[in-house]
Amino acid sequence: MIENSKIDIKFKNSELSISAGNNFSGFITKNFDLYTFGKNNKGQLGVGDLMDKMEPTIVVDGTDNLRSISI
Repeated sequence: MIENSKIDIKFKNSELSISAGNNFSGFITKNFDLYTFGKNNKGQLGVGDLMDKMEPTIVVDGTDNLRSISI
């Protein structure tokens, strides 16, 4: 089980939209890149595998112009 904890995320681009669940979270940067991280036993991160991600992992690059995220 992943414990709840605060993490600092430092990117060159600031976040546009952030969403957090019990065991996983995601955010969209001002360049519209979507990142997710956390528990991934059911593929809920959308990264193409079932491995937990402790670091933000890009899911969609800015070409889709995402504006918001909800987890």
